[in-house]
Amino acid sequence: MQTLTSTSSACEPALDYTAEHIRALRTRLQLTRNIFAACLNISESTLQKWEYGEKRPKGAALRLISIIDRKGIDVLL
Repeated sequence: MQTLTSTSSACEPALDYTAEHIRALRTRLQLTRNIFAACLNISESTLQKWEYGEKRPKGAALRLISIIDRKGIDVLL
């Protein structure tokens, strides 16, 4: 088991994902909007607003998207 003994890339600030980036990530993962929303534990409506640029993810959701982007959706499944 690994232990975190110093600041690592896991503790770096998450990227600020644009609508295009979120849409491209979901497309790359080959997930429907409702499945991706379920993986993020958000509503499909919220994901749609992110993808249309009406809102932006923040906090824990932003961190989770960053992890999925780097490591793939399998980290959640």
